Amino acid sequence: MIDQLLVKENLNRWFWCWGVLTLSLLYIGCLFAALLILHDVADDTIWQRDLTALESKIRYFYNLLGLIFFVVASFMVVWSVFVAIKVFLISSKLSLPNRLRFYMRISVIVCPIMAFASFIFIVGILRLSDFGYKYQLLFHKFLTQLAIY
Repeated sequence: MIDQLLVKENLNRWFWCWGVLTLSLLYIGCLFAALLILHDVADDTIWQRDLTALESKIRYFYNLLGLIFFVVASFMVVWSVFVAIKVFLISSKLSLPNRLRFYMRISVIVCPIMAFASFIFIVGILRLSDFGYKYQLLFHKFLTQLAIY
């Protein structure tokens, strides 16, 4: 009985702490990073002229943000697969009702797929909202001040 409680505690830790909480925080961070990257992409006049030193520094920060976004997004995909495998392995050791085990296993697979599929739509909604516009301008001002120093 004690072994089953330890396995159930381990399963809950992997499902909630390492799975849901970690991926949710990374997802929110990627949403805001993608919102900023779209702000930089919206300036299409940058390709038609020479950049000043300040503009090239700001452009460098946006490119660095794009690289960090790509690395974090790739890590999220690998991490969600790893968490799904870990939850499958731990739940097979636990004597849970088949229905509960089925829901836990399905949610580990379906929820990340739904989150990744809805990513572009959520970024689009954020970009069109007043909050997203203010966030983009505030971060651009922050990068400008950072590039000055």
